[in-house]
Amino acid sequence: MKKPVLALLTVTVISRGAFASADLVKHRAMNQRDQLNAAQGVDPASGQTGATGQPAQPQGINPVQQQNINKLAQDLAAIRPETPVGDPQKQDLQTDFTTLSKSTVKASAAALTKLGNDLSTALSGKGVTVREQAQIARNVNIVLNCVNLTPAQAQSFAAAAQKSLQNGGVPDELAQKVGDDLRAIVTDLQKNKPKSY
Repeated sequence: MKKPVLALLTVTVISRGAFASADLVKHRAMNQRDQLNAAQGVDPASGQTGATGQPAQPQGINPVQQQNINKLAQDLAAIRPETPVGDPQKQDLQTDFTTLSKSTVKASAAALTKLGNDLSTALSGKGVTVREQAQIARNVNIVLNCVNLTPAQAQSFAAAAQKSLQNGGVPDELAQKVGDDLRAIVTDLQKNKPKSY
């Protein structure tokens, strides 16, 4: 009688330990997901199931992050066609890029400087519409926070920004430079992102 009770007690203790470690792994995974979502400017609670057991509706982009995207779009609009871009405008772009980057892995200052210089040169040559400038700002935001995207997904946003410049009449050579800068940032961020275990 003692052996079956002892065996049952042992199995109970071991199974509780296994369930506890599974809960711990699940909790850590959820925390990591929430941190990555927050870094992207998305409400960490989006995608979790609600009280009804149905997935909650996506909350969309964080309002503060949207303000940062709008600020970049305004600074892009401030670059006038056929007008030289001054250092203060380039510095505004640098500040915007740094503010937009919410990821734990950030693009290098040199990469952001190159992007700012090439983007301001591209925009100073031709009049890109406000709509295209806003799309470029959204794409730059995604590129700067692309650590939880696949490389192919992230590269598609770099290509979309380049295409927006080309649609706005920017010469292919200048649009290509901006696209190359964004692709280099994606490659660097993807290479340095934390590994999931």
